[in-house]
Amino acid sequence: MSVVFITGATRNTGRAVAEKFAAIGYDVAVSGRDVTDAEAVADELSQKYGVKAKGYGVELSDLKSVNAAFEDITTTFNGLDIFVANAANLGIDFGVLNSSEDDFDSVIDANVKGTFFCCQEAAKIMKNQKKIIRVISLILAGLMVLGAATIVISLLASVGGHAGHVH
Repeated sequence: MSVVFITGATRNTGRAVAEKFAAIGYDVAVSGRDVTDAEAVADELSQKYGVKAKGYGVELSDLKSVNAAFEDITTTFNGLDIFVANAANLGIDFGVLNSSEDDFDSVIDANVKGTFFCCQEAAKIMKNQKKIIRVISLILAGLMVLGAATIVISLLASVGGHAGHVH
């Protein structure tokens, strides 16, 4: 059975992605900041689709939290096939004129540091399995929807990626 891990999967886009993967038979690891919410989503997916699912409370700015989740995923699911980097701190109400250093750091810690180290952990697992590494960032997909396709495509081009969509 193939395994997918989706961060930020307790609601909205991440939850919909987790549901789609479960519906097509993937075992699913989901995370959110609150472990109770993540476990509830995992239980629902498992019952509804008959797949193995587990929820994790992950704070992206805390590398111990990130590492613990990936270690448990490796043990629980015996590997990882797809990683979806969906979680983000959107910095709602953090404007240029009113953001504090702590506000700024919280956004950077989640969106850059946390996402980077999640991708690193996923890549380590997949490399050990000798599988093709596929990391998906829904933040980039969201920016495209918001009309920022040009910047997204330029960012993807700079790292050798490609833009596309899944039905």
